[in-house]
Amino acid sequence: MPGVNSLNDKRVWQVIAYVRTLSEMGATEAAKGDAVKGKAVYDANGCALCHAIGTQGGGVGPQLTSIGRSRAPKYLHDFLLDPGKNPPSDMSLPERGANTGYLLVHVVTKDGKDMTGIRVNEDTYTIVLRDVSGKFYSFDKAKLKTIESQPGKTVMPSYTSLSASDLDDLVAYLASLKGAQ
Repeated sequence: MPGVNSLNDKRVWQVIAYVRTLSEMGATEAAKGDAVKGKAVYDANGCALCHAIGTQGGGVGPQLTSIGRSRAPKYLHDFLLDPGKNPPSDMSLPERGANTGYLLVHVVTKDGKDMTGIRVNEDTYTIVLRDVSGKFYSFDKAKLKTIESQPGKTVMPSYTSLSASDLDDLVAYLASLKGAQ
């Protein structure tokens, strides 16, 4: 592992916060609900439209095959209630640094067309967004009137409308997903 003396204080604390989410606490903390019932809650709420488990499901949201190995039940519970508060980073693209992999961005072209999507890639000249159906849009920044990042917003709905037992069951199901053992 390379040294961290090149990181500023903010970045160091971001790394520490991320590493803490991966702690063994997740493995020892028991989920309250019933994982079998949680699978039914997952299915009933259409989670697979955006998330994949193994080869089944969508690709707009994070892959959940082994989410139970990397996230503690408390994190999963809190995230389901307020998904925009602390969006996950996209670990497949570590070069993004502090930028989340699921940041919403709203763009307006100079001719007045607007679009909001998840940022997939951005460089000096272009930005690529993906909508909730998975369709990609590439924009030349010189042809945009505005580019507005929307931190704290997400396409994932909050699950505050679930009963406490359904929420516990969904958390138990997600916590049970450990990938190939």
